[in-house]
Amino acid sequence: MKKCIAFSLLIFFTSLLSYANATFSLSITPHTGLTIGQFDEILYDSDGTMCSLLEWEQKPLLNLGLSTDLQINRFIISSGFEYGIQLGNPKMHDSDWNNGQKYSYTTHPLKSSQEINTELSLTFQLYSDYMISILPEIQLQYMYDSFKADKGAGIRYENEIRVYGIDYSRHTFSVFTGLGVGFNIKKILTFNTIFMIAPYTYQYSYDYHHGVKHPFTSEAIQESNFSKFKLNNEVIFKINEILNLNFYSSLLFGNLNQGLFYTDYFTEKITFCSDQKSGSNIKSAKFGIATKIKFF
Repeated sequence: MKKCIAFSLLIFFTSLLSYANATFSLSITPHTGLTIGQFDEILYDSDGTMCSLLEWEQKPLLNLGLSTDLQINRFIISSGFEYGIQLGNPKMHDSDWNNGQKYSYTTHPLKSSQEINTELSLTFQLYSDYMISILPEIQLQYMYDSFKADKGAGIRYENEIRVYGIDYSRHTFSVFTGLGVGFNIKKILTFNTIFMIAPYTYQYSYDYHHGVKHPFTSEAIQESNFSKFKLNNEVIFKINEILNLNFYSSLLFGNLNQGLFYTDYFTEKITFCSDQKSGSNIKSAKFGIATKIKFF
């Protein structure tokens, strides 16, 4: 028993000593930028062909965010929060097909749109010298996007029509992993780039069609593997030992996803539709400026 206690104490104090000798660094980075993108909401017919497509524009969103970075030796733990609000005059485009023939197209101005984006990342400095760094990373990301489309107008069966508005929201959870490379130039300039792929993505969306005679709701769930991709770039100007000025860009894109579809269009309650599939897609470009402040 005494040997066991002594061994446990040795492990405990060895761990404390290793952490005592570790190098710690904490930074906080406020940032602002713009996002230009589009969310696609899709419905497939029983034979698998597309029968409905809603294209929700982000043109653009104003992003305000804050991130923190904690570095312990060669490990970097990062977390970030970002809120995006609508600028400009984006639209939603609604298209419908029947037996492969497009019979309806309407355009709706967006009254509002917003985005909440949170990220938690773990990065490891696999290799680093005075000129180049190699950084594998794993990231958890959650996004919430919502849109409110006003009444729209367009063509249906060659007749001009006016239609009611639509509300749409989507929750997206993704696990990303990727490899980054950093290049140091003259000690004051650093360029970082990383390409990431999502081994797993889960999406839940809610859609409400307004209307006096027949308002209805629908819900969609998609799970996918290796269908979402990111390309992040960053240029860092080192002003001094405490302050950096960063310029960043990020591309988010992917393949079409298919999944489960529920609606009360045909019933009084939300019901699973076994003969139809829901679908989704996303593409966006983000760019902005940040100020990184190092505390220790």
